Amino acid sequence: MDVQTYGGFLLHTGTIEEGEIKVGASVKCKVDYDRRRDVAPNHSMTHVLNAALREVLGDGVEQRGSLCNDEKLRFDFSHKKAMTAKQLRQTEEIVAKSIADAEQVTSEVMPLAEAQEIDGVRAVFGEVYPDPVRVVSVGSDTSVEFCGGTHVSNTAEAEAFVLVEETAVAKGIRRITGVTKGAAIEAIAEGKKFVEIVSSAEELSADTPELDKKAGAMRKDLDAAFMSAPLKAELRARIEAIQKKGIAAKKAALAGRVDQVLKTVKEDISAAVAEGKRALVLNVDICADSKAAQK
Repeated sequence: MDVQTYGGFLLHTGTIEEGEIKVGASVKCKVDYDRRRDVAPNHSMTHVLNAALREVLGDGVEQRGSLCNDEKLRFDFSHKKAMTAKQLRQTEEIVAKSIADAEQVTSEVMPLAEAQEIDGVRAVFGEVYPDPVRVVSVGSDTSVEFCGGTHVSNTAEAEAFVLVEETAVAKGIRRITGVTKGAAIEAIAEGKKFVEIVSSAEELSADTPELDKKAGAMRKDLDAAFMSAPLKAELRARIEAIQKKGIAAKKAALAGRVDQVLKTVKEDISAAVAEGKRALVLNVDICADSKAAQK
């Protein structure tokens, strides 16, 4: 059931799964509290994420939209370019620290004019707020926003936070997707697994057979993994270094083989000339390397 406010009325939109409904019929609405317990931490963490982005990217960041459900949180904000891996890491760490610090989340309804005077209060650009308005605060100074949504009472209820994606949605608008609770814990575990895999691969010698191809397969698995976006960016760079190491070793081995083949060819040609032969056919082991063939 989707509930929205239109013209001062609460509109409930849904699908009748059984029975029927008629004009004038009475309806009893009940909150799905199990689902709300998963929605609330995602909503509260969008407030903390908003504050974190302003801390990392500057005061020019403005909210341009958001979506919070029981699976994830999505936050759109104004920024002219993609965030760097370092900026993503800093943002993720700020939100995670708020959860670890177990900050109180409180709300207060007050006159709009009074609320607008609160130092550091945040509001959505273009949004029309009621008077009086509900003000939601996280910690002593982490976040203060106008908001009528559902929230946790303490950031610790979110359990964990992972920033899983940062993309562009329009010119000058970026979108961050994050998860909390069980989904975040699973993403963290997946990240640790890949750190171990990449660390083990980094210990392999450069002349390990097909090292570059193994690194390529590892990269595909990493791209498909559900894990922290900044960690994924870091691991991509490490895998790329492994791949380059394998390719360089292949080139060095091929160059050595070509030199040995050239030496053998020269010796065979000299011997053929000395014997007065007018033709010479050789099987030259240089694989399919065109530069080696020219040499």
